[in-house]
Amino acid sequence: MSAAASSSSSHSQPPRSQQQMIHKFIDALRQQGFLDDDFNNRRTAPGHLDSLVTFCVESEPKLEIIQKSLEGEHLDFRTAISTAEMIRSAAARVGGSRVASACIALQEHLNNNNLNGSKEAYKKLSWEYYVIRDSFHHMLQAEKTVEV
Repeated sequence: MSAAASSSSSHSQPPRSQQQMIHKFIDALRQQGFLDDDFNNRRTAPGHLDSLVTFCVESEPKLEIIQKSLEGEHLDFRTAISTAEMIRSAAARVGGSRVASACIALQEHLNNNNLNGSKEAYKKLSWEYYVIRDSFHHMLQAEKTVEV
């Protein structure tokens, strides 16, 4: 097959190669523990992409609530604990295993009224959240190009 023919046949299959790229990206995230093993099964469920968007939209303000609960003169461990539980639960529903684990670690420090440990655990949770948020964003963008 000539280079021109090879090139034109590769242009006729972008959705398939795009899907393969998405699968490789998801596998890499799973191998690194960002996503749980059931993430691919959830991908086929109706409304899955919407649930990823909802998770991101709802979790970011909750992170701000936790941060504010750990600052200033009036520490509010109860609010931080319940808010971390909401994030943990939402992360588990969408397959965000490292975010869920980071929430559990934060809750342990909060339950022990360990302010310094809580602040460090919050930093870890924030980092894990932003990694998964950006990963979900890339997945959503890639999925949109496959649908077109």
